[in-house]
Amino acid sequence: MTDNGTLRLEWWEPGQLAPNPANWRTHPAQQVDTYRGIKEQVGWAGALLYNEATGRLIDGHLRRDEAERDGERVPVLVGSWTEEQEALVLASLDPIAAMAEADEAVLGALLQDIEAESGRALAALAAGGEAEIDRLLSAIEVEPYGKTATDRGGQGVSSTWDQVKSATAGRVIIDDIETRLDDEIVQMLRMLLIDEYEQRDRPIHETLEAVIVAGVNAVAHRGT
Repeated sequence: MTDNGTLRLEWWEPGQLAPNPANWRTHPAQQVDTYRGIKEQVGWAGALLYNEATGRLIDGHLRRDEAERDGERVPVLVGSWTEEQEALVLASLDPIAAMAEADEAVLGALLQDIEAESGRALAALAAGGEAEIDRLLSAIEVEPYGKTATDRGGQGVSSTWDQVKSATAGRVIIDDIETRLDDEIVQMLRMLLIDEYEQRDRPIHETLEAVIVAGVNAVAHRGT
């Protein structure tokens, strides 16, 4: 396991930080505009994350690009991780944050205290996203199904729809493969979809595709 005691904070030129080819996050105009508004008011309030073992950026691609545009240096938290550890951090940072639940009363009071334009943008982002997610999910019609023609070693391919419902789990179908996900995974994924929709105005299918690609890459590069 990597010794995280070697973490250090440094100031780097953006051009020194190579973007991560496995970075699955995209940044729509609304997020960029909100970031710029807050950055203009408070300056730097967090550091980018860089893996010196691989020479790749893990977190902070938008901040890197914006700093390069503005011609300024960036604060960087530098550490050393293996390829597998880097993939895990890259894939999990935002999903873990999305698992947090909002105290609506505290959030509302906080947003009321923010009078700047960026505060109004944040308030708009915080409003109505989950209701839209629920509307879209409720529009999906799932038909009952029987058993598939093949059973891949008892991995859930032949699970009936009644079994899936009784397990309160998510149903996944990929061609002839039918399986299910535990509630914890379903909720973690749902929270990520909501967070990306609310905070970044990102279409649900794009976030889901990005999660799948990041996961496939992480598994494919495991041990290489």
